This record gives sequence, C-alpha cells and structure tokens, in this order.
Amino acid sequence: MHRRLALVAVSLVALAGCGAAPDPNAAVAADLEEVARGANRAFGLTTAFIQAGVVQVTGLPESIVTAVQQRVQTETNSCATTQVNGTSLTATFDGNGSKGCKLASVGITVTGTTTLVVTGGMGSAALLTFQLNLNVDGKALSGTITARTTDGNTYVYQSSQLGWDGGASASLPALTPGYNAVQATITASGMMTGRSGTNVPIMLTSVETGFTDCYPDDGNAVATLPKGAVTVSFTADGARSGVAVIGDPATSTITTQLPARLNCPR
Repeated sequence: MHRRLALVAVSLVALAGCGAAPDPNAAVAADLEEVARGANRAFGLTTAFIQAGVVQVTGLPESIVTAVQQRVQTETNSCATTQVNGTSLTATFDGNGSKGCKLASVGITVTGTTTLVVTGGMGSAALLTFQLNLNVDGKALSGTITARTTDGNTYVYQSSQLGWDGGASASLPALTPGYNAVQATITASGMMTGRSGTNVPIMLTSVETGFTDCYPDDGNAVATLPKGAVTVSFTADGARSGVAVIGDPATSTITTQLPARLNCPR
C-alpha cells in the first residue's frame, strides 16, 4: 500500500514539473513582428533623407547627395554629422551628448550611422541605397533599404537582410510603406530568416505601427512554413500589451504574447 502511494506521489511531482508545452507558433509570431517593426523603423529613417521634391532626377548623383545632405540637417535640426564623398553620404546621429537625434517628420530618436549611395539620375531613375547601422528604440537596426524614384515625388522600396533587435531579418523585394506623422503601414512580401536560422516566405499586409507605439495595432503577417501557413493578426488592443492573435481575429481565440519591450506595459 505504501509503495503504491509513493509511486503516485512521484508521478504527480513529475507531471507538475512538465508544465504546458510552449506554443510552437509563438516564435514565428515574434519573428514576424520584429520584421514588421524593422521595416517600419527603416522606412521612418528614410524620411530624414528624402521627401517629395528633394531628389531631382535630372541632376547628377552628386547634386542629389548635396540636396539630401541639406534635408538631413533640417530634419535633425543640425544634430546629425554628415560627410559627403562623391555620390555617397554618411550621416552620424551622435548629437545631444551621444543621446542621438530626433527625426522631425516621424518623432523617433536614432543613434549610429547610415551610409547612403546614390546612382542614376541625369534624366533617368535615381536609386538611393541606405546601409543601416543604427540603434532605434534601444535595439539595433541593420541591413539595407533602397528607394527608387523616376520623378522625385514617389518611391518604390526594397529591403535586404533588414533586421531589428539582432533577431529575425527579411529581404523584401516588394515593400510598400505608407505613413503620416504618427505611424507607418507596411505591406510587403519576401523571405524571412527567423531567429532559428530557418528561411521562410512571408507576407505583411497593412501592418500598422505607431512610431511611438510598442507593438502593431492593425494588419496581419503570414509565414509559410513546411507544415503550413501561420497567420498572425494585430489589433488595437495589443498595441501596448503585445498580445497578438494566431489566425483571423474575427474567428480565432488563440492569442500569443509578443516578447517584452523596453518601456512598454504588460
């Protein structure tokens, strides 16, 4: 009798130590949100360099660089240090006692450097390639984002190995951002390299994140895994809490908690 009770007790202890299995989609959701945030912040950064009318595609690349340099100085209230070398411009956001520079159009503060290379112009399309080595929201923002324009007013964007927080990164040959002074909406498709090192196709549809918000407040992201597609939906309720929905929020009750973020409530 005593032996049987002892075996039952051991079994209960073992079960208590196991706990619930982690949600296998939680890591995918976190990767997708990081990629969306990286694209959001990278696009926000480009507004410090270009806006409608800054780039004159009829000019030489060197002239475009000079115009962009003036834009950076205005956008950062002369906080950034800029250096021109022919068709390239390096901006170092090291003002305010190394506290970084605030970008006027979007209100985010960045530190680190961005190198811009301009090709084309002289009557043809101009291509602006930004190499990012920055810190935004207390995390690293790295990779490449390009902006191509044929008229100096509208741009077509792409990214290569664009990542935020040193985790997931994405190459997005089709990147369509839209923004106003407080938020950007990212629609894109391409390939994501997750924290696990696995490469998977992804699609971001109208993922909206405020430039001062902790997490997205609208849109969805899909990763196509070997086992099938995983859809993560973002809602207004999760913009501060970091709760996202696995699946369609209209029908799904499965939620996941995105990783904690500096200065964000849980």
